[in-house]
Amino acid sequence: MKILVTGGTGFLGRSLIKHFLRSSNLVALVTRDPEKVKQLSFYDSEDLYVIDSSSFSSLQNGFESFNPDLIIHTACCYGRSNEDDNFMFESNYEFGVNIFNLANNNSKKAFINIGTSLDKHTNIYSLLKYQFVEFCNAVSKKKTDVKFINIKLEHMYGPGDDETKFTAYIVNSCLKNIKSLDLTYGEQTRDMIYIDDVISGIQAIMDNIQVLKNNEEISLGFGIATSIQDFVKKVAHLSNSKTKLNFGALDYREKEMMHSVADVSRLKQFGWTPKYDLEKGILDYIEKEKEL
Repeated sequence: MKILVTGGTGFLGRSLIKHFLRSSNLVALVTRDPEKVKQLSFYDSEDLYVIDSSSFSSLQNGFESFNPDLIIHTACCYGRSNEDDNFMFESNYEFGVNIFNLANNNSKKAFINIGTSLDKHTNIYSLLKYQFVEFCNAVSKKKTDVKFINIKLEHMYGPGDDETKFTAYIVNSCLKNIKSLDLTYGEQTRDMIYIDDVISGIQAIMDNIQVLKNNEEISLGFGIATSIQDFVKKVAHLSNSKTKLNFGALDYREKEMMHSVADVSRLKQFGWTPKYDLEKGILDYIEKEKEL
């Protein structure tokens, strides 16, 4: 199969591409910075095709030349580095619209979007991600050449993730035994899903693309919510960290979502089950992070 992956230099994109290349697929990685791709371990693979998306013409030419069977859209910007609103709009809405329109115009098999489980009004990132899904749903109802599937992804974690993400920050801080960590009370609950289970969940969706309905939305998580406080304590315990955990030192963020958990019943219909509970996932994360 020929699979096009946006956001291929990001944590999820890299993990998906490694998985697809191991499975003997042809993969196109879409990036604004082709030079950055040269740093990736799989850059020299004969089955990897790099598409420059720095301009629409180069994106269109690369898309039509590669001619993918299926598109997986992981590209996004969380806004953690204070990116301005224009950049957030281009990354989380406009770029996705361009890719989706190319898929429609070239009658591709399916477009799988990696969305978010965050509430629509949590921040600019979540608002734009929801608006993108609404756009694709509206277009695909009129023009059904491409099957649009939205995955509501819960809180993904794993080795090699961006250290600005909360889970990566906690794991790396505990491994480094920093003196102390200021935290909220940690009463929020999140559905934590390990990266390997995310990959197998996406693969299960791909394997069952024929039976999925157009505009179907599928939740992807472990299926159990864990408090942030329990997660942090478990990381500290399993890493034998000496870091002092100062719960309650920080206020909750404005519009903090206090609970999120996935309904994984649809995925279980496909025979999918997660293999990493929280302890197993954290232990694997810690061991692999030490090797990086």
